[in-house]
Amino acid sequence: MLEPYRPADFDELKPGMRDEVNPVPTWVAQDAWTNAICFNTAEAGDLPPPQSWKDLADPKYRGKIVMPDPGSSGTALTMVANWLQVMGEEEGWRFMAALDHNVTQYVHSGSAPCRMAARGETLIGLSYPYPGVKEINQGAPLQVILPPEGNGAEVEGNAIVKGSKNVADAQKLIDFMMSEEAQQITAKYLPVVARKGVHADIPNYPAEEEARMRLIDYTWLADHKQALLDEWKNRFGSKSAPKN
Repeated sequence: MLEPYRPADFDELKPGMRDEVNPVPTWVAQDAWTNAICFNTAEAGDLPPPQSWKDLADPKYRGKIVMPDPGSSGTALTMVANWLQVMGEEEGWRFMAALDHNVTQYVHSGSAPCRMAARGETLIGLSYPYPGVKEINQGAPLQVILPPEGNGAEVEGNAIVKGSKNVADAQKLIDFMMSEEAQQITAKYLPVVARKGVHADIPNYPAEEEARMRLIDYTWLADHKQALLDEWKNRFGSKSAPKN
């Protein structure tokens, strides 16, 4: 399915950001980000911001949370997989059932919940840091929270499809994307990049993101994805927003 290729700067990439299983790698990452909670401080009243994932199940947040639908959002799929792996499957589903009582709707975009929180359409949006940070830097009264018990990492990968007609050009593109020049550009928007020693200071971006980032077991997720999505839809799909 994938054409093996070792980019010129492969050794400069961080562990977890490159294929370390195959003798000749079949993929490399460009960057990664983690799940986050966006909290509207202006709409909170006396409600404190949640400090952990499990805080989101507290009845005081009833009707105040928007989350993406994992059937249409990779951000949400990472979130759900992380909860099941960190908490254990039984406890993870129990947590999501309690969380569902507080969720008003599941939307079909990973970034939308933070934007909705920024506009005051919900108190809490479950998403990833960048949309929230972007809103904060435009003046929105948001707080971006990274729960300490573990945040699933979403890794953006690069690979060449086997049988491609333009393999040489694809290799040049991957070489460029792993270069220090390209990684510096990427870091202006997503500071956790694949290349060692490259970082950009984005105003209001959580400094602890990489430290709290947890690489989920993607082999497990690939094996269980459809069953997971079917179970989630059966339990919680009635609150999914209509697709446009």
